[in-house]
Amino acid sequence: MQLKRAAPIAAIIVVAIVLSIFLYLRFRKSTDFEPLIKEKLVTLVSKATNGLYILSISNIEVDVLSSTVTASGISMLPDSARMAELDSARLLPDDIFKLTVDGLTITGLSPTDFIDKDNISATQLLLNAPNVHITHKKRNYNEPATDTSNLYERIAGNNKSYALQNLLLKDAHITHSNLDGKKQETVFEHVTVSMDDILVSAAAAADSSRFLFAKDATISLKNYKTVSPDKRYNISIDSLLVKPGKRSLLASNIKYSPRLSKEQFGKAAGMMKERYDVHFKQITATNIDWWTLLANDGMQAEQVSIDGGSIQVYLDRRLPPPTETKMGKYPHQLVKKIDMPVNLRQLKVTGLLVKYEEVNPKSGQAGIVSFHNCTGLVKNITNDAAAIEKDPLMKAHAEASFMNEGALKADFTFNLARAATGDFKVTAELGPMNGTQLNRATEALAMVKIEEMQLDKMEATVTGNDKVGNGNIRFTYHDLKISALKKDDEGDLKKKGLLSFIANSFVVKRDGETPAKTYETQYERDPYRSFFNTVWQPVSMGILKAVKGK
Repeated sequence: MQLKRAAPIAAIIVVAIVLSIFLYLRFRKSTDFEPLIKEKLVTLVSKATNGLYILSISNIEVDVLSSTVTASGISMLPDSARMAELDSARLLPDDIFKLTVDGLTITGLSPTDFIDKDNISATQLLLNAPNVHITHKKRNYNEPATDTSNLYERIAGNNKSYALQNLLLKDAHITHSNLDGKKQETVFEHVTVSMDDILVSAAAAADSSRFLFAKDATISLKNYKTVSPDKRYNISIDSLLVKPGKRSLLASNIKYSPRLSKEQFGKAAGMMKERYDVHFKQITATNIDWWTLLANDGMQAEQVSIDGGSIQVYLDRRLPPPTETKMGKYPHQLVKKIDMPVNLRQLKVTGLLVKYEEVNPKSGQAGIVSFHNCTGLVKNITNDAAAIEKDPLMKAHAEASFMNEGALKADFTFNLARAATGDFKVTAELGPMNGTQLNRATEALAMVKIEEMQLDKMEATVTGNDKVGNGNIRFTYHDLKISALKKDDEGDLKKKGLLSFIANSFVVKRDGETPAKTYETQYERDPYRSFFNTVWQPVSMGILKAVKGK
């Protein structure tokens, strides 16, 4: 009977104890746990950074019942005195961070996490709208790789572990200042950084598949916009996704767009200058050192792929001639001049439209040369001396539909070891195609209209350097008939009757030789014209010889 009476009393006592604990945790939470949490976080940051950074937290609110810690007024700033000490000891990292954030939330902590000095296990650490400033300065004593095991020893030491299911930086503002070279500053808005399954332990430190102890990490950016250094182009990226652990990058809708119209661009330049309009639908990179690229310290990747898009170039030759020489600007020469290490195993291109438009001052009209559905592969893009000594040739293979009609194949070989003299070789093959498709270029640029022609095959080999382009051209065709054009009073192009008759009767051969004769040509390089002009001129001279039979 006494036991039966005691049971309700025991239950009341249990309820009272639980209620007391609840009230204690509810109303004494910050007073009791704030110092412990601050101490643990400050110590953790100091250990992890070798004393380089000082963590400051204005206020912490701890809710044990909901397993949540909220903090405000947080900053993580470098200790200038410690920076000097580490630099003197040759231990200062290349990148120095300044982090400020108004609010931080940690969820999923158990009661023991508040007082356990050796272990932490939480569900999520959320930093909302943090402001991150990264200052980069290359220090020659630093190795490029990070030793994660040493980092673990600094953070935890033996037999200690910290686990976090998710670290989320949401809507971050990131400024990257490079103090080397051109002292560039880049600003990224609305960045999201997510790191999942973070485990700081001896086993995780030895796991090469993890990135900074995280099993998976993602850095994403939306609607990036900036202006080119010369203020002539807008640069935009719809979305950028980086997977640091997998060393991969994916960018969508990359645009390099002129800020002025075709007419305005030329007038602003005051001379003939190519106007570029570039759009890539998607760029992917594998095995890329993305952090080095961000710091402008190098471009290291296994493969970069460009899928879909267009490159459009416009030039108005009615403007004064350029005063800037293009000497030393062949593709391999430009690679050698990049002011950071470049080592790209291969660049792959698919589904690209390339269009060149030029206004001829004589005709007053624009001729267009286009290459549709371009695919290509460029190998051994590097300016590394050791890599060049091992393999000095940068090679490219390209295929396209020329004027959306003829099958074009071309191979380029650039000698990186002889980039100073610009040595190169190009072989190309075109055909068959309906020659009238060339009128989009020939009418405006050559003031010649092709009335009839069937191009059977064109084969060309061009070798050259900074000074000359030498060609060996074979060109077969039949049923050629052309008309010479002149500009009338209204600015339209009209047929020249007599000159057209002379051209068809005495100048051009209606049918090419079969088998095709090889014509040798030589073109002295114009220092104000591009690499492709040095290639095209020997080819066009050979074609002209073929149709004239000379």
